[in-house]
Amino acid sequence: MDCPSDWSSLAEMSVVRRSGGAFHLPPVEDSSRSYSPHPGGSPAPRPTVAPTNRLALERRALVCDSYSARVIAMIQQSRRPSTNRIYDATWRSFCAWCSTHRVEIVDVSVPVVLEFLMDGLDRGLSLNTIRRQVAALSTVLLCDNSAPLAHHPTVRAFLKGVTNARPPVIHRYPSWDLHKVLQALTSTPFEPMDTCSLKLLFHESGLSWWPGHLLQTLFQEAWA
Repeated sequence: MDCPSDWSSLAEMSVVRRSGGAFHLPPVEDSSRSYSPHPGGSPAPRPTVAPTNRLALERRALVCDSYSARVIAMIQQSRRPSTNRIYDATWRSFCAWCSTHRVEIVDVSVPVVLEFLMDGLDRGLSLNTIRRQVAALSTVLLCDNSAPLAHHPTVRAFLKGVTNARPPVIHRYPSWDLHKVLQALTSTPFEPMDTCSLKLLFHESGLSWWPGHLLQTLFQEAWA
């Protein structure tokens, strides 16, 4: 399958890999801009820009890779709507950052992406947020060997450095042994109920809710 005819004038950006690694990115025109023709009458070439709609850009890349519309729709269903919203916000933030720093999308490379991530760290973003940003950008930015951005050795080294320099905070909450808790709630002094005091019955109700909630979460994740 070829790219649609209205994209034929917009050849895919064949970004040559330089030191640090550039990316392949399918462009679209910015129809909001006006273009003046050359004095000779021939129209000036239109610059190509990346859309702020990440899903649209991902879809164009898949179309140009000869995937059918129904296959593309199924691929784009692989992420939850909430994940897509996070990824879309990350892509818009990255585009705005590039515009502020006068970086053309065609010139985006691994060092540029790492500067974007470093700015986020300086603003206090957590390691998990930085990882989500890398995952979001990986849906659009591919290295010259079609490897995802997250698999680039320099990006992986950067994330490891962040982990070592700013380790995540460990919340030391009491661990729950679900089997032990539920077993205890079915024995003395909580059972039988006719010999259980109102106070202990209240405690039993409260204690049984939390393990039950954890079990429900585990089952939901197992069948998700």
